[in-house]
Amino acid sequence: SGILETFPAEGPMIRWRIPVGLGWSSPVVSQGKVFVTDVQLETHPAQERVHCFDEATGKSLWTYAYEAEYPDLMPENRSTPAATPIADAGKLYMIGGNGHVHCLVAATGKPVWEKRLYKEFEIKALSCRPSPLIEGDLLILLTGGKPSACVIALEKNSGKEVWRALDESVSNSSPIVITAGGKRQLIVWTGESVTSLVPTTGEVI
Repeated sequence: SGILETFPAEGPMIRWRIPVGLGWSSPVVSQGKVFVTDVQLETHPAQERVHCFDEATGKSLWTYAYEAEYPDLMPENRSTPAATPIADAGKLYMIGGNGHVHCLVAATGKPVWEKRLYKEFEIKALSCRPSPLIEGDLLILLTGGKPSACVIALEKNSGKEVWRALDESVSNSSPIVITAGGKRQLIVWTGESVTSLVPTTGEVI
């Protein structure tokens, strides 16, 4: 009940609006909070940020920011954070364009753990565009990392690496998990292939 069949001539009522910086991330709504990432390019180095707003009022609840190296390109050619954060069990998980992964307390923005994948693997600048996925106790990331770290699974509560797989390049496609053929399958669409992996081990199905 109460669903509009047509929008009013003046458009739907706007409850609130808040300005944010550049970014391709979708907003995520969880437990009365709205999360969205952006980048502040005016600082050197740049700062990737995640904002938390009250869902009902738009009030800013917190912002978490960290330094990120961005190539010195014309503004119209700069890639910006593209991976949408994911909320799970009171925590928020996000990956920046260079592979800087954070786990934050969703209520406060306090860091639980962070992992700089670009220090462990060869990851192209601003290439971590696919959104993270949670499967059980794993945080699964499509990064295109080398060697053989196109897909990486971390323990979601600690950030510890559990497995890595595929020596392929990254794409814009976020990983998904399906049940097919009587088994759970992690489906990743890389720059070279569509591959099914065992979610718990990274083994190719």
